[in-house]
Amino acid sequence: MSTHILILFGATGDLVSRMVVPALFHLFETNRLPDEFKVLGFSRRDLSNEDFKDLVRIAVVDHLEKENEVPPEFLNLFEYQKGDYTKVEDYNHLHKRISIIDEDQNSCSNKLFHLAVPPKYYAEILTNLSSSKLDKTCIVGENWTRILVEKPYGSDLIEAIRIDEMLGKIFKDEQIYRIDHYLAKELLQNIIIFRFANNLLEHVWDNRSVEKIEVKLLENIGIEGRGATYDSLGALLDIGQNHLLQMLALVTMDAPDDLGPEAIRRARSRLLKDVSVLNDEEIVNGTTRGQYLGYLSETGIKKNSMTETYFKIKTTINSRRWQGVPIILEAGKRAPRTEKEIAVTFYPSKMLSSTARSTGLNKNTVYFRLEPNPGIAIRFWSKSPGPTNALEQQVMDFKYEDIASGVRHLEGYSRLILDSIKGDQTLFITGEEAISGWHFIDPVIRAWRENKVPLDIYSSDEESFNLMGYDESDAIVDATTIRGA
Repeated sequence: MSTHILILFGATGDLVSRMVVPALFHLFETNRLPDEFKVLGFSRRDLSNEDFKDLVRIAVVDHLEKENEVPPEFLNLFEYQKGDYTKVEDYNHLHKRISIIDEDQNSCSNKLFHLAVPPKYYAEILTNLSSSKLDKTCIVGENWTRILVEKPYGSDLIEAIRIDEMLGKIFKDEQIYRIDHYLAKELLQNIIIFRFANNLLEHVWDNRSVEKIEVKLLENIGIEGRGATYDSLGALLDIGQNHLLQMLALVTMDAPDDLGPEAIRRARSRLLKDVSVLNDEEIVNGTTRGQYLGYLSETGIKKNSMTETYFKIKTTINSRRWQGVPIILEAGKRAPRTEKEIAVTFYPSKMLSSTARSTGLNKNTVYFRLEPNPGIAIRFWSKSPGPTNALEQQVMDFKYEDIASGVRHLEGYSRLILDSIKGDQTLFITGEEAISGWHFIDPVIRAWRENKVPLDIYSSDEESFNLMGYDESDAIVDATTIRGA
């Protein structure tokens, strides 16, 4: 039986401790890891195997708030190899280390490389993987080598294209797993089933009936210690180029030919190519950016930083199905509340009076809610009991907590790691999707850097946030029913 080796580039970094190690521990606890499995950390810090295991133990305790001792069987999965991303000789040493593991296990390992590093290192890592022949398998046709690539996919459109071309020269497409961990969220996976397994709404899921679509990732927290990393990205690159656009694709794409990975990825990619790329005038008139008060005092932030922590972008989709429907993409830190959702709002019924329609209170809306209280809700109106035809709001609300029965959902990095080992690419974006995202945000970033759209300062109170373009009337109503307040 072949050993599976996960090679973590950036093994001592924040992403590995915060996301990858807890995900691996969850897979370990639920007996979902392969029988023969190893994790080999690769980073510049001078650590022994025991030092690295101690970092792993701390990550499990800190991020999973685990009270008991971390099992030694889990810690023994981890080994460490010091290495400089820029030096090919260190990759040769890594190759020898993997060969030793193979000899000990009397096998030829399957290798999964995870680039948990900033995109500025991608080119050098890819070049050195190829030069050291780490990208090759021991036995052609019997073993595999795959690579996990983190977002953001490059730092601008030109670099993204260059990285994609490099990946394509070294690895085949079926070996490349581009991560957008939001695609692994249970709620987002359910959008496809909700839409295409039911005839309830799909026939009115177009510009004849839909008034607007809003995709929001608003958080009431700050940057949570990610100062240097976040400041080099900003909200649009951190959230907009990937998560928001993938959420948009799932809720607006045409029906895939089937539920297989190729068909779903093809449908997402076709949709993203149709998202309107804004010109300078549209960027000035249709985008907002802001920075929360106190951001400059966070650790790791450059003096007088102009990095945005909030943005709102209005665009459209250039397709027959969605032409003319306003698309609103919004994300930010230090919002008045956490609100992560997709809201699809329909035109009001023509049968109701113009007065009723003008209030907006009779608009049907479908919500795909990530936080708080993950689920799907449909807002509709019925007659209030009594002698008049007064309207009364009603909500159909499906909540995951209602069916979970204490079962822990396998999602996020746990699902992504497991799928990359299985060879299932459904929840990973294609190169075309990544490049389409860059085509959309690149002109916006350039215009913002030239200060064509001023950077406003806001605080987390609702009045200040409303000035940034946040509209409380667009938020989910009936807090008790839908927000669980």
